[in-house]
Amino acid sequence: MSETMIQTFRRTSLFVISIGFFFLSWIFFDDTGITNSLEIIFSIAVAVPMTKISIEAYKLILAWMKGLQFSLKESLTLLIDRIPEQYLDARLIDVYDEETLTPHIKKIADVL
Repeated sequence: MSETMIQTFRRTSLFVISIGFFFLSWIFFDDTGITNSLEIIFSIAVAVPMTKISIEAYKLILAWMKGLQFSLKESLTLLIDRIPEQYLDARLIDVYDEETLTPHIKKIADVL
């Protein structure tokens, strides 16, 4: 996707989240004693911080997923490249690949 499409999607999703929080804040009001302008002001006052909180939570989840992806990549690199080269003879590397790595990589591929 192009960068303009991504930016458009982000702005649209931000707008939809803000509208959702705006209308969600109306559940705190009953119809007695509150003017329409006060409802709108309160709804905006709730929608803006809640939208900011949801965006920060999304960024936190993305950072966590990137860290998880990095950990998985490093673990696989250790299992596939470093351990066989350091601890196994050249003739045992093929046996290690067939008996140990191949079944585990297939399990990981099935989960993903």
